[in-house]
Amino acid sequence: MKSIVATAIVSAVFMAPQAEVPAALQTMADTERAFAEACTRKGIRDSFLEYFADDAVAFNPAPISAKERLRSRPARPFGEAELRWEPRTGDVAASGELGWLTGPSTFTDHTDANARPQAGNYLSVWRRQPNGEWRVFIDIGSQPPGPVTFAPGFIRFAFPSRYVASESQDQASKSQTQRHRMASSIGSAIITSSSAWSFSSAAGRFPAGTCSR
Repeated sequence: MKSIVATAIVSAVFMAPQAEVPAALQTMADTERAFAEACTRKGIRDSFLEYFADDAVAFNPAPISAKERLRSRPARPFGEAELRWEPRTGDVAASGELGWLTGPSTFTDHTDANARPQAGNYLSVWRRQPNGEWRVFIDIGSQPPGPVTFAPGFIRFAFPSRYVASESQDQASKSQTQRHRMASSIGSAIITSSSAWSFSSAAGRFPAGTCSR
């Protein structure tokens, strides 16, 4: 019963009317796609070093430098360690300086003759740099028992309300309370329905021990 309720909550979020994708969010998603494409050419480690901010954070479980962690690991060509992913939803701050993306990922270790593609789900926090480029600041992920379903294409996450500077303090407080309640409901639903999943902020987009996602 809890699993059904959890699925209904998550489904309702993604089935909500699609909001227009702001230019900053579109640019961030396009950068994510370029990141994924770079991975097919450079491999995991080197593409991550290119698209992670210099002060990007990883958790092990305490916060550590994501780039130092990446540099401590050997580079592997895409033909050996195949990682694919794409952004499916996310949002960006009204300032256009900070945002997040999430979507499905698939990792295959081609050095193992019996290996099968492993489904994943990532969440990345992006920050716009002084030169205008977007770079990953925080990256976490999960290893679900199977592929994660998203709405078709790329959509802006359908929050019921968003804080804008024109709101009065009282309105802003009410909006924040609504967001907290919504986030709490969604978080509880995901945890309830995904008790079999393996979550790891160090694993990120692919199995732990491979790299940061």
